[in-house]
Amino acid sequence: MISKSAVKITAAAVISACVAAAGLFLFSSGERRPSHILLVSFDALRWDHLGCSGYARHTSPNIDALAGEGVFFSQAVSVSAMTPISLASLFTSVYPDRHSVYTFGAMLRSGLPTLPAVLKKNGFATAGTGGAWFDIMLPGFSEDFDTLIPGDLGIEEQMRQYLRWLDEHKDGKSFLWIHFIDFPHAPYSSPEPFRGMFLDGKGREKSETVPIVYRPEGRMGIPRYIAIDEITDKEFYVSQYDAEIAYADHFLGIILRHIEKLGIDSDTLIVVLSDHGEEFGEHGYYFAHGSTLYDQALRIPLILKFKGSLPSGRVVATQVSSLDIAPTVLDIAGCGRPGWMEGRSLVPLLSGGRGSEFAYGYLGDFRVEEFGIDGNKAKYCVRGKGWKLIYDEGADKYELFDLEKDPEEKNNRYGEDVMRERLLKRKLLSWRKRLKEREREVRILPDFREHFGVKMKSLGYMQ
Repeated sequence: MISKSAVKITAAAVISACVAAAGLFLFSSGERRPSHILLVSFDALRWDHLGCSGYARHTSPNIDALAGEGVFFSQAVSVSAMTPISLASLFTSVYPDRHSVYTFGAMLRSGLPTLPAVLKKNGFATAGTGGAWFDIMLPGFSEDFDTLIPGDLGIEEQMRQYLRWLDEHKDGKSFLWIHFIDFPHAPYSSPEPFRGMFLDGKGREKSETVPIVYRPEGRMGIPRYIAIDEITDKEFYVSQYDAEIAYADHFLGIILRHIEKLGIDSDTLIVVLSDHGEEFGEHGYYFAHGSTLYDQALRIPLILKFKGSLPSGRVVATQVSSLDIAPTVLDIAGCGRPGWMEGRSLVPLLSGGRGSEFAYGYLGDFRVEEFGIDGNKAKYCVRGKGWKLIYDEGADKYELFDLEKDPEEKNNRYGEDVMRERLLKRKLLSWRKRLKEREREVRILPDFREHFGVKMKSLGYMQ
């Protein structure tokens, strides 16, 4: 006679075998949990300039290796092409109307828990990139970290402090967020040997001569603050951007090897992403971001690795949002998804679950005329079912793109596909209404413009 428990065990074994044979993945409550979480974000890193995305240049050996050992989400999109909005949504898993960060200097909604705050309540020591620039760019955000490592120390000193912090917390539960604010963000100033890595023309696209302009947002030309020796060859600046990726990737490798040296790599969940992309003139803006919602600015790389627990070498081509990252981290860490979060865990997606059918993007109304920044009126987009609809509030203009046939978003199909247009427009207008209703609740940091101007000058945006 076979006992019921034996039948259950046998059935479970059969199911597990079928799941394994199908290449599926289930993360159950009985799975081991990470003792350490490393979240690394790069500022303005294009998804398509990485080897794991098929890029010809060898820009990212450490990122590529991580993708080969973990899960690479090839259709990840950010909530915004502006860093404050993007990071606020990344860490809260809510859209701007709920976290109140609509633009630079907007203060995070008081009392809204963030990813580090939830992890801290679950026993994790927390550390992250901070400093004066983050206090200006995203005021109120740094309060949920036990330790802040200034992002303006210089990359080598930052690395020393990150490694020291990891050393001090290798025996407990820890969460470390590293944000590469300067790399590959303009101006492009990586040292040798990185600076000259891609000047030989290999992997070079057809170049063009582009004027240097006194517009930091890069409209119709190379921004003066990034100009090098009056060079106007677009491809030269692409090579310097790629060099910065390689430079940042080098430091990522140092962090990853240090985790291995400490013997905690098998206990560490690693998440690597970008806050947004960068435009190279595809739609009139050069070596900049924050002015449009095209995919060059909105698509991001996203990689997850948890050795022995997440699949290795998996590429997920389903659309996901940066809104999904915090719930995923908490799910894998066994902390549960707080009810206020709008994103969803990506873990079920690894077993055939659904991704983000519709993903939304937003750019705030941002202009600082006295600093020479034209800025833009608000823009909104919805991306889903292989299409994207964008609305430019300033121009009162819609654009509709078939992303499968037109990934460069060159051919505006608005007015040609009424049924698809109607569906996406209904979604977009509902999204826009939602954001508009709470715009008045946005609180801007006192003396923001004064502080912002000082920082803009220090970065070279202004004379």
